[in-house]
Amino acid sequence: VANNYFTPGTGVKWTLDNLVSNSGGDVTFSGGAYNVNDTIFISFRDTLTITSDVTVKFAANTYFDINGTLLINPPTAVTFTAQNIGNPYLGMRIDSSNTTVLRKLIFEYANSLRLFDCSPLIEDCIFRYNSPLTSFGNAAISVFRSNAIIRNCKFIGNQRAAIQGGANIANAPVITGCLFVGNNTLNQNVPQINLGTSGTDTVKILNNQLLRASTNSGAIGFLPL
Repeated sequence: VANNYFTPGTGVKWTLDNLVSNSGGDVTFSGGAYNVNDTIFISFRDTLTITSDVTVKFAANTYFDINGTLLINPPTAVTFTAQNIGNPYLGMRIDSSNTTVLRKLIFEYANSLRLFDCSPLIEDCIFRYNSPLTSFGNAAISVFRSNAIIRNCKFIGNQRAAIQGGANIANAPVITGCLFVGNNTLNQNVPQINLGTSGTDTVKILNNQLLRASTNSGAIGFLPL
């Protein structure tokens, strides 16, 4: 029976194959894909690197929890998806990890990518078909005290907002060159980008396209506290 797996926290630099070898069944490889069967914690000081074009399939209610560093930079794409798209996985939580870099990641059929107290680079990624159906997160990217750089990404058909932060939580993401198409498919009262206070920093939303949201959606919402 799989249980949550924590990397050792000794400064290891691992790949997905190392997780297969060491996680006791929490990560397996079969049918040409890596399967995450329970939640994986990348501990402080440890690094997980993915530099090949691979597919990672998550079981329901599982996620990656990054307290160390996650580096994704494949030639074409790394895909994070659900083992059963009718039963979404939770997604990914990145906590106090400013060294994390996500490039060319397709993140789909999850609840949310949650950013806590960190400001990673997220570049050339696709976020699509993500849902708010658990308390893990509402938006495709949920920010909490984060000044993430989100650059040249696509947000397509997510069930609620594409990027969202709490009304009274300081967030100042830099969102540039992104495409937002048809988000908030649940047609709730949220815009495609939904942010509250920016704290002492400045939100920057530059050179983006925001298209075809649902009837109840705006493009960008702020609560200027």
